[in-house]
Amino acid sequence: MKLPLFLILVTGFTSMGGIPGELSAQTPISTPPAKEAAQGHRITLRSASAPHQVATPDDKRKNWFVEPGLTFGGENGKRFLVQKFERKAVPDPVVGEKDRSEMTVLDQETGKTFVLVMSVEKTVNQ
Repeated sequence: MKLPLFLILVTGFTSMGGIPGELSAQTPISTPPAKEAAQGHRITLRSASAPHQVATPDDKRKNWFVEPGLTFGGENGKRFLVQKFERKAVPDPVVGEKDRSEMTVLDQETGKTFVLVMSVEKTVNQ
């Protein structure tokens, strides 16, 4: 049995989610971000000279000046503890040498240690 072309087109449109050009059929449904992503802290080491500048754009206070033994970040400024700082440089063909100093930090809420590398943003989840 042959179906009329009009019936085939209408059936095809409804099985695809609506009429072509209809906004609801073409707009993807966004899913809420994962809980970890919402609670993540972005941290960037910005300065190799003491006191070292650390940027935390997700906190109320955006910049901290710290040294080993001092804390920063979080609601009360005591979430992350700076354990040590190492000055490092790597060869770069354009500028000769790039600063890739490292700061070892302890997340006091989770007990995990991580390393911040100069000018590289790191996201720390709870």
